[in-house]
Amino acid sequence: YLKMLRIRGDRGRPRMLYLDGEVHLMAPGYSHERDKERFGMFVVEVAVGLDRPIIMAGSTTYRRRKEDAAVEPDQSYYLKNVDRVRNNKEIKLKVDPPPDLSIEVVYSNSAAPAVEVSRRLGVPEVWVCDEAGLTFHVLGPDGQYLISATSPAFPFLSASEIVEWVRKPAPEQGSDTDWIRSLRRWVQETILPRIPHGEA
Repeated sequence: YLKMLRIRGDRGRPRMLYLDGEVHLMAPGYSHERDKERFGMFVVEVAVGLDRPIIMAGSTTYRRRKEDAAVEPDQSYYLKNVDRVRNNKEIKLKVDPPPDLSIEVVYSNSAAPAVEVSRRLGVPEVWVCDEAGLTFHVLGPDGQYLISATSPAFPFLSASEIVEWVRKPAPEQGSDTDWIRSLRRWVQETILPRIPHGEA
């Protein structure tokens, strides 16, 4: 796995996952990448709209040798731990926390290996999106993931409305620019009023 990382360098493709001696290679297609980018934009727009600190870590390679595991999420973010990684040039899990939130978009492959690696690395929350919808995997006190009805990072959002936005077609003869404008209005007009004064 380490040799393959060195050969690949900073190209970022193929994406790799390592678990218990096995390397999984992934070459995402267009539909996957569309959903991935929209999830990324959705999370950032909500955070910005609510004036919440966020650091976008994308598909950073997170690994721990002692766990025999490594993962490159579709998207990852620091929310509670922004101050701990704010000035980092790289993430080393020996000293740095894992991301507060990771997102996995799956079409042809199972998300189970990525979720298991995230569990071993101590990622508090993983969103898994497949053709059936979105599920929130939340790390419990016993170190296992539980499926939750709400996201600890964004408890005022439902899984169904997140997926609805991510997969919403752009306006007729429009583009993702129009989609982003609509999303920004929705955050201001629908999400902000849900949150008690002073908690945004």
